Amino acid sequence: WMAMLNRSFYASPAVKHDLASIERAVAEGRLPAVAAAQQLLASAGFAVAPGLSETVAIQADGSLWLCGVSRAGGNYTPVARIGSEANWSQVSRQHARAAMLLKADGTLWHWGTNDNRSPGLGATAPVQIGSSADWARLTSGSWPRCYAWNREGRCWLFRSVSRSMSVPQVAPGLAQERLPLFDGITWTSYSEVDLYRFRVGMVTYHFGVRPDGTLWGSRTTHPGDDSAPVYGPLRRIGDAASWVSVSGQYGS
Repeated sequence: WMAMLNRSFYASPAVKHDLASIERAVAEGRLPAVAAAQQLLASAGFAVAPGLSETVAIQADGSLWLCGVSRAGGNYTPVARIGSEANWSQVSRQHARAAMLLKADGTLWHWGTNDNRSPGLGATAPVQIGSSADWARLTSGSWPRCYAWNREGRCWLFRSVSRSMSVPQVAPGLAQERLPLFDGITWTSYSEVDLYRFRVGMVTYHFGVRPDGTLWGSRTTHPGDDSAPVYGPLRRIGDAASWVSVSGQYGS
């Protein structure tokens, strides 16, 4: 194994040197086809963002690709290029059925419906968010959140919300909120853990490693209604400056 990639809802993809071993594992039933497709894409030099059962990938030439299992029928979709554009630069999971993408020109795009009942990404097309061409980078949070920074280092949170909620939505079911807590911060590794607490609502614990090797954390409380999340301060965890990566899962 070479490296672990961002985990999907069903499987954690990884990169292998030997593609034949991946294909053999699928044929023998030891590896789900979705995970195999993610590994094949990563091994071929793609930047991969796994979702619930579909994988969005960008090749080194800037082309956009998709593979996985669509909701409708549950049939496996082989690796296929989406459109003819070759100026995609970054991709990050935002929802089980949606991804956030950046183009080389600094524009921000959303692909999907934020609806688990949707037939899959192949039935939709990427839609530009706003008119700004100043976006610089993306980081996936815990489902269904994604963070985006502009070139000045200002951070925004994109999260799925009910379409009936009164919060402003930049796309159906997608809210955009300023997040000064993460302004000017670059994470070399980032992960979140969601917990549900009685009479409190959902609590998200944020953990990230900075380029200097320090580990940081914060806590966000989600009231569970139309109220905005309550963000706690971002604090350094311990004195060590040798952290490399961080990864979390539900409940731990």
